[in-house]
Amino acid sequence: MVNEEAKRIVLKRKLRRLIRTTEMLLLNTPHILVEYHETSEMKIKKIKFQLELNSLLYEEANDADEKKKLEEEKKALELSLADELKNGLEIMDWLIEDVKRYGMNNRAEELEILRDVRESELEELKGSGLK
Repeated sequence: MVNEEAKRIVLKRKLRRLIRTTEMLLLNTPHILVEYHETSEMKIKKIKFQLELNSLLYEEANDADEKKKLEEEKKALELSLADELKNGLEIMDWLIEDVKRYGMNNRAEELEILRDVRESELEELKGSGLK
């Protein structure tokens, strides 16, 4: 049986790898609206990975200074996530209009569902004390 500490080590390693991989993917410059949307979604995922890693590190932190630093980092990441969610919602609104214009109603419905999910995430962040 694998102990919990080994699981945490593997999870932290995996999160760091996912963050680095996402950073590499974000080096590509978007040129069209769909690429801007994909880039926004990648940024959201990267920030969520960073928040998860931050949470794991916070649980392991031993001293108050380290915990305070991680709390400040978490607040900054949550602000970044809120900003990216707002940007992503704006991009999705434009993309939904374009997709509908080209008669791709199924894709528009999928994007509208995703937009609703992102709006809920943003409201949840605002409800947790973000301004």
